[in-house]
Amino acid sequence: MAYLNPVSPQVFEALQQVDIQSLTECSAYDLRPFLPTLVRIGLIKPMESSRECHEARRGLLQKLTAIEHVNAIVALLSIDFQALEADVRKEQQLRHKMGSLYEGPSQSGLANEFERSASIRRIRIVISEYYNILYQIEHNKDAVTKTSELFDNDVFLTEICDVLCIALAELPAVMSITEVVEAFLRLKYGPDIICCLLANNPHHFRMVCASLISNGERQEEDSVIGKIRGKTLRMLCKINPPQSLLVRGKCVEMCRMPGR
Repeated sequence: MAYLNPVSPQVFEALQQVDIQSLTECSAYDLRPFLPTLVRIGLIKPMESSRECHEARRGLLQKLTAIEHVNAIVALLSIDFQALEADVRKEQQLRHKMGSLYEGPSQSGLANEFERSASIRRIRIVISEYYNILYQIEHNKDAVTKTSELFDNDVFLTEICDVLCIALAELPAVMSITEVVEAFLRLKYGPDIICCLLANNPHHFRMVCASLISNGERQEEDSVIGKIRGKTLRMLCKINPPQSLLVRGKCVEMCRMPGR
């Protein structure tokens, strides 16, 4: 995909092992999908204070500062997430109370609004649109695939993934990664976005794969969502090859998705 860098298995493994030295040696192109987590690591005070750790950390920070997208991610991380979480909860309550009468941000021109907006507004737009997708799924279960002017726009996929990764990290009380993954299965670029989300959350890899499998089909695999679910699992196994056999074993254990 032209606007979303592929997730490198080598970088994924290095991040999973917190191998700062290996991360420093990776190219800016390969690091791009992982920037939300890498920038957060750079901003957090390290627990280890050895000279080797300090030198490796300094090398990584030097690498990151040379990447143009880092400043935008730092701006996203500078938001008051406590206040944002309170606002998200209020919107959830209002949406639940009003149901179909609720009117969130206008869906027309949402991609253009995202492009023009500052960091805080971008996060609000993405979260609101995510909840709009959840509402569609809940109230129109017959429609397997969903459309979204924002999430279906490949031009902004990289920035949208940045926002989603940071929102998942900073707002765990209102956004669950397994719920996000299930929702995005129904979107045009869902599998690609899911791979980027897992790239920044390697510690959730097994949990997400188990969730994808447990929500899969026991017998039939010819449905649209079944094919997308299988495609997503295969893509995830490509970014984390050592887990491939475990994923297959989980399919057998749960008697789900027999062809995977």
